[in-house]
Amino acid sequence: MHESWSALVTAIEADRLLLQTPDGQIIRWPRSRFSEDAIVGSTVHLIALSERDSATERDELARHVLNAMLKGT
Repeated sequence: MHESWSALVTAIEADRLLLQTPDGQIIRWPRSRFSEDAIVGSTVHLIALSERDSATERDELARHVLNAMLKGT
């Protein structure tokens, strides 16, 4: 299981979103890497993964998507 954190979208600028964590840290996130429907005040969840964990997560997601497609769901 991976550690996750929540953050609040506090501002949306032309090229980035500003996210604030519960302990007050500000994260500047590229807008191009975020959902188009992001709005100020929404909560996002952040997960830190090692390179190996990231590859495993991608494989599991791909497997899940393929299974859903094959089952027609």
